[in-house]
Amino acid sequence: MELADIEKRIKHLHDFALSLYEAGINFVPMIEIMGLNDLGEKTSYVYALGDSESVEKRFAVLRRVGEMTATGENGHGKLYPIAVLFASEAWVSKYSAKTPPKEMVMPSQDPNKTEAFVISARTSDNKNYMQTFIINREQKTLVGDMNIKPEEGGENTLLNEFWIGYRSKIKTA
Repeated sequence: MELADIEKRIKHLHDFALSLYEAGINFVPMIEIMGLNDLGEKTSYVYALGDSESVEKRFAVLRRVGEMTATGENGHGKLYPIAVLFASEAWVSKYSAKTPPKEMVMPSQDPNKTEAFVISARTSDNKNYMQTFIINREQKTLVGDMNIKPEEGGENTLLNEFWIGYRSKIKTA
């Protein structure tokens, strides 16, 4: 799978989320594992995550999904993952270098927070992608840039848990 495949999936998730917002429905957090099956065919699996799960529980879930992907315990057979995507609604804080926050607070606690739809991806070769779209529920739109490119530096620790679980089982197989 290449960047074009990741771009296509991000565009699809964007359009799917937009269709939900147009219908007045919230997006349920989900992960998608993109890879190759035993026959070398491109395939993907999608898992919905509960909205109210704690971060610790999501870490454990992603680690377990990684393990199951490596061993084939997922009911679909083995998948050789190339990328994992995570999509969710989130609160974001927007500040600039000229107007930094007076103190660091979690976006959910920030009085200037903005609701966003976030899609992040991490590839098997540790490239990270992240797209953030501002949700405007009144106008039923998602505002953001579809110019997708690898992120410099940062990583999604949630997606890293998938790879930790996956790699822990392929080392023992």
